[in-house]
Amino acid sequence: MKIYVFIASLLLHLPLTSFNQTLKSAYNIPEDSLISYYNNLHYSKYDYIIGKEYKPYHILRQDKPYLNSSMGTGRIYSNGRTFKASIIMYDIFRDEVIVDLNDENFSKFYVQINKEKVDSFSIRFNDKIYNLSNVKNANGIEDGFYEIPHHGKLQLFIKHLVHKQNDHVMITYTYKQVLWLKRENHFYDISSKKKFIRQFPNHKKSVRRKIRLLKINFDFPNRLKLVKLLQHAESL
Repeated sequence: MKIYVFIASLLLHLPLTSFNQTLKSAYNIPEDSLISYYNNLHYSKYDYIIGKEYKPYHILRQDKPYLNSSMGTGRIYSNGRTFKASIIMYDIFRDEVIVDLNDENFSKFYVQINKEKVDSFSIRFNDKIYNLSNVKNANGIEDGFYEIPHHGKLQLFIKHLVHKQNDHVMITYTYKQVLWLKRENHFYDISSKKKFIRQFPNHKKSVRRKIRLLKINFDFPNRLKLVKLLQHAESL
C-alpha cells in the first residue's frame, strides 16, 4: 500500500521525466509501463475531441462532399500525440476533419474537430491511404489540409477540392485535385501538363518524355507517378 501512496505523491509533484527516473531507479519498473501509467492518469483518448457537433448538410442519396465520397478509418495527430479514429471523414468542401466516436459513450454523434488542434491526420479507405498535413501561413497557397507526398529539392502539395453545383434539381459535388510545386519557398500551380513543363524551360524534352513514359494524366493524377516525375526533374 505504501508504494502506491508514494507513486501517487510523485505523480502530483514531479514532472514526467523526474517521475520516470525516480521510479526506474527505486523499483526497476520498465519505462514504457511508467509512461503508460502516467498517460492513463493524466490523459484521455478523447483529448483531441475539441470542436462542435457536425450535421451532414448534403442529401444522402446524392454526391457526397467527402474525400473518396465515404468514411474511413485513421489517425489524428495533435500536440505530439496520436489518436485512433475508427470512423473519420474529410469534408473537402469545408476543409474539415469529422469523426464519429462510435463507442459505448458516444454513438452516431459526429464531431467537427477544431482544425487548429490538428497537426495532421491519416485516413484509409480499404487499400487507399491519404496523409494530410495542416498547412498554415505558407506564402503562395491558402491555409488548409494538403497531401505532401514528396519532400526534396522539389516538394509536391496536393489540394483536394470539390465544386458545388446546383442545377435547380439536385446538388452535386465535382471532385478535383490542384497540384502545387514548392521550389525555393515559392509555390507554382502544376495542375496541367503544360503548367508542369513550363517550370523546367531548359529540360522540356526530357520532362515531356518522362510524362509520356509514366502515362501521367493531369486530369486524374496518380501521386506515385507524380513523385517519380519530380524525382526525375530533381536529377536534371
